[in-house]
Amino acid sequence: MCNIKKNNTYIVKILSEGYEGEGVARVASYPVFIKNTILGEEVEALIVKVEKKLCFGKVLRILKESPERVEAICPIFNRCGGCSLMFMSYSHQLEFKRRQVESALKRIGKIENIDILPTIGMEEPFRYRNKVQIPVGETIGFFSKRSHDIVEVNSCIIQVEEGDKIIRVLKEWISKFNISHYDEALHIGDVR
Repeated sequence: MCNIKKNNTYIVKILSEGYEGEGVARVASYPVFIKNTILGEEVEALIVKVEKKLCFGKVLRILKESPERVEAICPIFNRCGGCSLMFMSYSHQLEFKRRQVESALKRIGKIENIDILPTIGMEEPFRYRNKVQIPVGETIGFFSKRSHDIVEVNSCIIQVEEGDKIIRVLKEWISKFNISHYDEALHIGDVR
């Protein structure tokens, strides 16, 4: 049984990285998943959720920062659910993705001793996403991760520039014609 308590803080070292880019530490042999941390970092973490076999934490302070940590270029990175690796250097993102393929082949496919080549990167790692869904509510933007809360967006550095134009035109159209937004609680509204 897990003896880690919610709202306790621990100093931990990030020992690995989970498939969504979160760091994984251990406290009393239990894995603790901590968003926006990188392999090798040492952090002070607040335990925010405790389950039977694992816990989730939140960074309070980074005590030893990875050289692979970068400032996210997106001003709403921590609120939007569109990308989860932007706090890592691009070279580390590519290596992270290579390790994910290797791990899946070993864990799921039971394939050992396979040489996974380096991930092929892009010359310019922005403006590559060519599909966009733009939810409309009280604001227009993107869903926050694992929720239906909409984070207002005017521009997204990972979607093609036409996506930014669509957002701008949609906002102008809704405003100009006084179109009602969809209300999830009441199930009413003209545009969702």
